[in-house]
Amino acid sequence: MNEAESKHLIKLLKASACEDFSTGAIANFTTMRATRGGYTYFMTNKYRTVLYTGATSDLYGRVAKHKEHYYSGGFSDKYNAVCLVYYEVYDRIEEAIAREKQLKGWSRKKKEALINAVNPEWKDLFDSLDPEAPPLPLSN
Repeated sequence: MNEAESKHLIKLLKASACEDFSTGAIANFTTMRATRGGYTYFMTNKYRTVLYTGATSDLYGRVAKHKEHYYSGGFSDKYNAVCLVYYEVYDRIEEAIAREKQLKGWSRKKKEALINAVNPEWKDLFDSLDPEAPPLPLSN
């Protein structure tokens, strides 16, 4: 792994709410990166006029931060995207990130069809998440 890749991966982990991660743990980082699970998700505002697409290893924690406007000045803060309307679970964070990139390339209509297939009323799914569930575990 070159220095640019390491910096990018560190940024991804920090963005995935891994507060316990430090640059001193770079030796374990490659293993963590290859085995951590992940989620892709859609957030919207109360008017359903915007869709935010994200990926994370800690869905509950990340959505809570969106709801608290933790990412001040970011897209979800600016457009008040605080309702979780859709998510998918993956065994590996890389799969979630790849899916996030794919979903970001989709049309609004296609994203809406995906949401409508599982959540036709666009209810906020946050309350159905388990706050005690840890981020997806590292597998051996």
